[in-house]
Amino acid sequence: MFTYTLKGKDLTKDEAVALAEATSTSPIKIDLATVLNLRKVDSAKLFKLSVERKSPELANLAWKISVNDAQEAPILTSKKLEVLAVQRPVDQLLDALHGSGGLWAVGAAMILSATSNGSWWTLRQVASYWVNNLEVGPKSVLFQGFELVNGVWEPKDYRAGVSRRETFHVSPVYIALRDALQWLMKNDLVERRSNISRGSRDENQTTQVKAMLRPFYTMQLNERGKEMIEMWGDADQFILNSFKTRLR
Repeated sequence: MFTYTLKGKDLTKDEAVALAEATSTSPIKIDLATVLNLRKVDSAKLFKLSVERKSPELANLAWKISVNDAQEAPILTSKKLEVLAVQRPVDQLLDALHGSGGLWAVGAAMILSATSNGSWWTLRQVASYWVNNLEVGPKSVLFQGFELVNGVWEPKDYRAGVSRRETFHVSPVYIALRDALQWLMKNDLVERRSNISRGSRDENQTTQVKAMLRPFYTMQLNERGKEMIEMWGDADQFILNSFKTRLR
């Protein structure tokens, strides 16, 4: 995949590494955007690979590539969490989730389980991960707001020929995850970070739309969140059972 050269002569990977170590005391950083044409990257194929290999890291990479110039946009980080004055013990919070019949409680389980790998996730990534990994019938509300693209379930965005009622952002899964995130933040179980992306996933959009800046959030478990998901041994089964019984 990679070929290393020195003044026209090919080098092996070991030779290139040895040369770099001998000439530099600090790590050499290579921006792949300067040597790769990211417009040719098939993010849907990359996401499909992440599902096949069960790799959230590849899903994160697919997301980064799918948002135009996201790495050049400013990132706003906020470490202040919306928490209650008195924190409830994690075991009591877990009981509250089990006792709730709302889909938001399932959304909380989806977020806790998906983000347990330590990575930063968006709600869109969490939803896509579960839609592509849960084995439930096609009539489950899980699939509402999604469409098959090259064999992968992807969130359906508003565009010509698609009504807003069919889109991801009004789907039961998105609403459940949105409400769950608020509950998780109030109970000091996650950290949320604000980011700004530029452009659109749709290459056919106008120049004005492609130049627009859009805020989006990523989330990561904090120590209390990690404690809860470690305590919740059957979280994935809880999610599966919930979507098996909730039908469109």
